[in-house]
Amino acid sequence: MDKLLEFYNRNVNVLDLGDGVTLGRESVRGMDFMTISRGNEVLYSWWSNPNKKASKNPPKHTGGKPSYVKLLIKEMQKHPELSVEAAGVIQKLIPNVKWGDNLLVHARSKKPLRISDICEITRKSKPFIIKTFNELKTAGLLIKDAEGYKISSSLIQKGGGRK
Repeated sequence: MDKLLEFYNRNVNVLDLGDGVTLGRESVRGMDFMTISRGNEVLYSWWSNPNKKASKNPPKHTGGKPSYVKLLIKEMQKHPELSVEAAGVIQKLIPNVKWGDNLLVHARSKKPLRISDICEITRKSKPFIIKTFNELKTAGLLIKDAEGYKISSSLIQKGGGRK
């Protein structure tokens, strides 16, 4: 265990793991080239950055996998007075929902959506969107605050991708 601690503390660059297997480290310009070898044959190698700190706030992206949104059907069924148009507007706006707080934002700039932006996304008129938003507010499925429009978290949940 003392040898492992010496390797970890960077006192030695080679650690004998037994049975002829060694763990080696070469420092090059602030990076470490790590190798696992048996005799003279390198079994596995990789680069490591010893100065990189682990993030306490991991990124909220999906790593190339498609993102998903859960539309909670039972919550929709609790509102039979909701029109088909209102449900359709919610479905059209789902790609613009921000992680965590369900704020409606531009997909690229992440700025809160205005009514004119929502009209462009849904291809509906301003009076139609205002009427639909009033219906959603009455049902408690849409909230307007200082940040912007938010879809109720009881209705949708946004998350990372799955394969």
